[in-house]
Amino acid sequence: MKTSLFEFFVPTKILAGEDSLSNLFYELSLLNSKKPIIVTDKGIVNAGLLKFVEQPLREADIEYIIFDEVPPDSSLKIVRNIYEICNQSNCDSIIALGGGSVIDSAKGANILIGYNTENLADLAGAERIDRKLKPLIVIPTTSGTGSEVTSVAVIADEENGVKLPFASQFLIPDVAILDARMTLSLPPIMTAATAMDALTHALEAYLSLQKNPISDSFSLTAIKLIFQNLFKVIDDPKNREYRLNMMIASTCAGVAFSNAMVGIVHAIGHTLGGIYKIPHGIAMGILLPAGLEFYYDTRKAEFEEINKLLNIFLEEEVKDLIEYVRNVLTRLHSLTNLPIKLSDVGVRKGDFDKIAKMSLNDGSIVFTPKYAGIDDIIKILEVSY
Repeated sequence: MKTSLFEFFVPTKILAGEDSLSNLFYELSLLNSKKPIIVTDKGIVNAGLLKFVEQPLREADIEYIIFDEVPPDSSLKIVRNIYEICNQSNCDSIIALGGGSVIDSAKGANILIGYNTENLADLAGAERIDRKLKPLIVIPTTSGTGSEVTSVAVIADEENGVKLPFASQFLIPDVAILDARMTLSLPPIMTAATAMDALTHALEAYLSLQKNPISDSFSLTAIKLIFQNLFKVIDDPKNREYRLNMMIASTCAGVAFSNAMVGIVHAIGHTLGGIYKIPHGIAMGILLPAGLEFYYDTRKAEFEEINKLLNIFLEEEVKDLIEYVRNVLTRLHSLTNLPIKLSDVGVRKGDFDKIAKMSLNDGSIVFTPKYAGIDDIIKILEVSY
């Protein structure tokens, strides 16, 4: 590919492997953290995952605060609550234990702490955050968002029914800890949905207007690992090797799209999440095939490269990536009941025009490698219905 000037930035320290959480105290000490707040949700607590974070902290006699009220969709209200507790308790760092909503909530709270304000919406957008924030360690409990290495966060403005995007290099976590124990209890449908999230990150980054050779290497690694391990982990969910491979894939996809960005699939998905509260990974899986069809005529060479890669590493032949993705989704629907049509998740055809107009205002669409108008988005919605 012809390459012009580009930049690539991955400051996050990544720890991955067996029982990697045992290094948590050491990482906190390097960040000069004396009193972290652990941001998580009730599902994580009930699944017994919090103990793996508390144990190394207790052994090192580290004082900490727990906030476990994060909902499935991060919101301005929750972010303000975390901010207020941090101030009241004099916490000097944040540990985010959870999926995308938890991590985005932690990032949002970190913005408020850094700016000593409760008005997060005033800082929405790209590169509005211009200062170093508190140390942030992220421990993902899903294999989808890639938020442990990204410069972005999405916070719901429930009052106005929209999702606010935030993008800045200062949002990138200091440390990401990938411990397979954190995903062993992930239900099959969540495993499938988060995998579709990661796959969409990787594919859209590889097809993006802002792609570059370094981001491409992370995209392709993620694509390969997802297709190699997804059905293995569905069949054998307690297998730590498969789980870790999916976590690494998600992180690689996160690195890729944090630098190359995403596109039209995410633009529409963010809108659907704001209007219908559709979980992001489910929206990505539903929209991905039609989104790939939209990309195809301007990215034929990239589609061929992915086909070649998969034919090297998979046991089955892949001639048509789009058809292969459709078959994967059909199989996931059969195995996990993953929704694969917009009609399955309550989207109304009468809202298509509204969805299209709102999607055009989403920042992700800027990086789509061809012009996208309202008619293009409506076509994607119709094909996905």
